[in-house]
Amino acid sequence: AHAKVVGKSSSNALGSRARVHRAGTVGAMIEDMLTHESKKPVPAALLPLGTDAIAKSIKMAPAVLRLATDLSIPDVELCNTLSKLVKETTKRNELRDELFLITLRHTRCNDDPKSLVRAWQVLHLTCASVAPSQTFLGFVSEYVNECANADASPGPVKDLAHKALLALKRSAKSGARRHPPAPEEIEALQAARQMNTIAFFLDETFEELPYDVMTTVGEATEALAGIIRLQNYQTFGLFVSTKQLMSRSSAASKGEEVTEETRALQDADLITDIIQEMRLVKAERKEQVQLRLVFKKRMFRDTDEAVQEAMFVNLSYLQAKHDYLAGNYPVGREEAIRLAAFQIQAEDGESLGQGPVETLAQVMVRFVPKVMLQQHPVEEWAAEVQRTHGALTQHTREEARGGLLRMIRSLPYGGSIFFQVRRIEDPIGLLPGMIALGINKRGIHFFRPTPMEYLHSAELRDIMQFGSSETAVFFKMRVAGVLHVFQFETKQGEEICVALQTHINDVMQKRYAQQAAKAAGAPKTPGAPAQPPSPVANGQAE
Repeated sequence: AHAKVVGKSSSNALGSRARVHRAGTVGAMIEDMLTHESKKPVPAALLPLGTDAIAKSIKMAPAVLRLATDLSIPDVELCNTLSKLVKETTKRNELRDELFLITLRHTRCNDDPKSLVRAWQVLHLTCASVAPSQTFLGFVSEYVNECANADASPGPVKDLAHKALLALKRSAKSGARRHPPAPEEIEALQAARQMNTIAFFLDETFEELPYDVMTTVGEATEALAGIIRLQNYQTFGLFVSTKQLMSRSSAASKGEEVTEETRALQDADLITDIIQEMRLVKAERKEQVQLRLVFKKRMFRDTDEAVQEAMFVNLSYLQAKHDYLAGNYPVGREEAIRLAAFQIQAEDGESLGQGPVETLAQVMVRFVPKVMLQQHPVEEWAAEVQRTHGALTQHTREEARGGLLRMIRSLPYGGSIFFQVRRIEDPIGLLPGMIALGINKRGIHFFRPTPMEYLHSAELRDIMQFGSSETAVFFKMRVAGVLHVFQFETKQGEEICVALQTHINDVMQKRYAQQAAKAAGAPKTPGAPAQPPSPVANGQAE
């Protein structure tokens, strides 16, 4: 009786919403199909679909019917079947709404209380695993909300409807999936149990990262920041690190690590998608490859200097050291010696810095880029670093970390994030074919990539305009007082524009804060850290 009441009470709302969102007779067709006998599969698609999608829909309907009505199906089979159904929606996006309507149908006009509860369980899992299109999101959420708050709904149905509504809100934020959730992930959701994966830091330490089928990268970043007690996490994010461990060119080089490649993850990406893509890459690559999630800074910003939080400073130090040892910051020998001395004091203190020179020589690779270390005997490096370290023995570990960060920031290209690009248009013949492009708070910096050799810089005030497409990025900037347009081939054009716009916004915010402070007669204070701006397709310096 309850099922009939709920079905009738929500029938008008569902039908009317369908008519609002699907013009013409489609709304009436949906209403008719949803009030049709739910214990029999509909021998046709509920929505206008392509030929291939119709065939898949007709096969999906009996599978959903069995999940919603056959209470003898074990949970493992239910999760496996639902994973296969979701896989079809990742191949054909138009089937997302079809799957929702097929599943919704079994929550209406259902006279069997146990079958009704099972239907809502399936709908809850569907809401968590699939995001409907924007066209159908409104009326699906309205229907689920009505059932969750209907007085006639029994307790189990209300609970499941509330869970389905929350799942629908979360999945709608991330949009369509690239990969279906694994059966074990759906099973964990059904049991209200979180899965765990590992997130690494740049010092090779790691933390367990809890997630479920709806967890986005943005949510995971915030959760991980809470685990390590990092309050100012806005400039940090998750990356996928790819490192090939076995060289194919020579058996003698086995075990040597090649250059690490990292890819920044977008906040709306689903953790389950990322994990499955990593599994696919591991399965496809014959050579040994290391793939893992890494938590690190997305970029160094001008406002970082005002943050005194210990965890923030420590992670920033690890980032600066990592980038320096990777060869991203070309420096002279004297600067390299001083940077090595700061690292030793920050990590080991006098026990290593003022110990036997032979012991220090054995670990110099931890403190000096390999390319520079090969230019002089390692014993000379150790002796010079030990002499410089003698003047730093009174520094605390925190002061030594701060000293290294100040040295890195003082470099014209210090604190840059780097992108590998190919030259397309260079009107003055200034740049080689392949370029490492660095962007920091001062502007754009151009390097010859291997080894990193500094070529040229353009300050933020000299960049008049910039923009990107899916395969390229361009900059309109002044060189020797003359405007030129430079264009480069890259798939990271949007990331480059976002980084550049972020630094421009920081400069303008700081300028406005100084003007406001001057007008008020107060001392100048740096602006508070702000959220990065949303991605731009085209930016212009003010």
